[in-house]
Amino acid sequence: MPLPEPLPVRVLPKQSIVTLLAAMVKAVPLLLKFWVML
Repeated sequence: MPLPEPLPVRVLPKQSIVTLLAAMVKAVPLLLKFWVML
């Protein structure tokens, strides 16, 4: 059986960067709340 092809390299970086940025933006308010509670 042939190995499954990995995701296209040209597509992956953009999506992963956008996902990371979105996750960071979502995490900032939670981190601020966490810091305030400490």
